[in-house]
Amino acid sequence: MNLEIDNKIKGNNEVTSSISSISYGIEDFLYNKNKIKRSIHSEIIRYKKENKFPQNLEFIDAFLDKDHSMSASAFLDKNTGKVIVGFSGTNFGSGTLHGLQDVLADKNIGTNIKSAYHPHNRNMQNFIDGIKKNYQISTFTGHSLGGHNAVIFGLRNHIDDIVVYNSAPIYNNATLLLPFDIITTDEHHLNLNQKSEDEKLKVMREEMVSYIPFVYRTLNKIEYLKIQKDYVTYKGKITWFVSDRDELNMVNQFTFSKYMGKKIVIPNGKGHSMSYFLENDVQSIIKNSRVNYKEVNYQFSSIKKYINHSSKALKNILNLAVQIQSTNGHLSSQQKIVLEKISSLVILEDYRSITSEMISVYKAEYDESKEKFKVLWENGIYSAELLGDELSESERYSALADGGVTKEIFIDRPFDNIDEK
Repeated sequence: MNLEIDNKIKGNNEVTSSISSISYGIEDFLYNKNKIKRSIHSEIIRYKKENKFPQNLEFIDAFLDKDHSMSASAFLDKNTGKVIVGFSGTNFGSGTLHGLQDVLADKNIGTNIKSAYHPHNRNMQNFIDGIKKNYQISTFTGHSLGGHNAVIFGLRNHIDDIVVYNSAPIYNNATLLLPFDIITTDEHHLNLNQKSEDEKLKVMREEMVSYIPFVYRTLNKIEYLKIQKDYVTYKGKITWFVSDRDELNMVNQFTFSKYMGKKIVIPNGKGHSMSYFLENDVQSIIKNSRVNYKEVNYQFSSIKKYINHSSKALKNILNLAVQIQSTNGHLSSQQKIVLEKISSLVILEDYRSITSEMISVYKAEYDESKEKFKVLWENGIYSAELLGDELSESERYSALADGGVTKEIFIDRPFDNIDEK
């Protein structure tokens, strides 16, 4: 079995959407190949060679919790030196049984509140802890059910950047009012035949709890408070990308569902599938939304005006593309070519301005450095004259040289290095 990947993914795709997408294929691979992770690494390398996966992403590890229908994949972003973890969503690709488990996990979001501290999530947290021992994690991402998992685990682990696509909600506020679990079958119940008698008994006890109103509501309240505590202390950023025709989002608007963070609606006229986020026009919107120009540490403050100009111009071009697509249903080949040329010209012109200004600033800094080396040398000579006023000039120079202070070291070599740069 080969690792399946969406054919819309390219070598220059945005990283979080690429990882959210391929996490489904990796889950299928683990489910059917019994955790042969070395093969996943080889498959990723093959796709990168074919320019079908971002070149800067390196597969690190993956984990599948069959009992609780949950999986995650970790990639090292070589551009940042940090790891991005992607959680897979509702997935029938790995078989009917696993797909039904995912559906029941979706159901549980509506009738049960489970924080990342819930016993069902212990195995996934152990996987995350293992990654954190060797790497710094920058981002959690996921689609649908995977988006829900990315948020609750992201909050617990204080991940700076959480990016989700057509995500399931964190929980349903109405759950706090339910007297008992109205649908008692859980995702791990489907594997009962594969469990020992002690494990079966444990599952039955958990199911019985759902029929005790006080216990059921108390447990939900405890999990709710854990999520709220994590959210109050969370200092990072949560971004929800939503297709404007996403069925899940449209239903959840009327079902007391709880979302957190900033929602960005993509006007692409598409539904729930992760594949829609991989289309070129949507990728442009995602990439532009993911760049926070205010957080860039500019070495030269004047350059910020060129960055802001490019950002504003590119946003206008993207809005124009979306308007044309909304009106005509698609962009013609000629329209795409024209928009791409305009975008290239905007970037090129501002890049030239930035380059010119940086050269001017660097040249001024190099000239200033030369003056500083001259002053150091002159101060050294002046100090030698004060300390060795009875020595001849040649004797003073000889004494300075014995101490490692020469014109070659303080003037000639630094000037040569500066001129080379």
